[in-house]
Amino acid sequence: MQAIISNIFADNQSFFLILMIVLITRLKDYTSGNIFGIWIANLIGTFFHELAHLFVSVFMLGKPTKVSLLPSKQENGKYILGYVESSNIKWYNAFPISMAPLLLLILAFYFDKYYFEYIEENIYTYIVYIFITVTLLENAIPSAQDFKVAFSNFGFLVYMTIPILYFYKGYIL
Repeated sequence: MQAIISNIFADNQSFFLILMIVLITRLKDYTSGNIFGIWIANLIGTFFHELAHLFVSVFMLGKPTKVSLLPSKQENGKYILGYVESSNIKWYNAFPISMAPLLLLILAFYFDKYYFEYIEENIYTYIVYIFITVTLLENAIPSAQDFKVAFSNFGFLVYMTIPILYFYKGYIL
């Protein structure tokens, strides 16, 4: 029986991946009218998103002062599901701290690569695999506020120039 289930998933992996993404999206849509439901449906992803901000803020000397995973209402009526406040946002660290959730793409890559090497493949572990992968990928996208902070000063130009010089001109190393 286990071999049959494994063959079904192996043959239809894309179908089941899309199905799980649709189910997760529907779950989030059904909870969209209730802030508690939104918070529960997004808690794991919000945790990883804000954790990325926190780690990079500490590493880049942003001096984080406050971390929250509890939803709070803004003046415009929208909710923030979580945030990290830092007291030392400067030109050299605003861009990396703001774009830190992109590091979740690396985590998702390694999770995808090694998950089934350590976990037995069955329907339950496959559902967990899809949930975690979708959660990491979805929350790797920086928020609108992240983009505002990232491009709020000229520091982003430095971070955009370095790869250009490295890859196209060979100036660095």
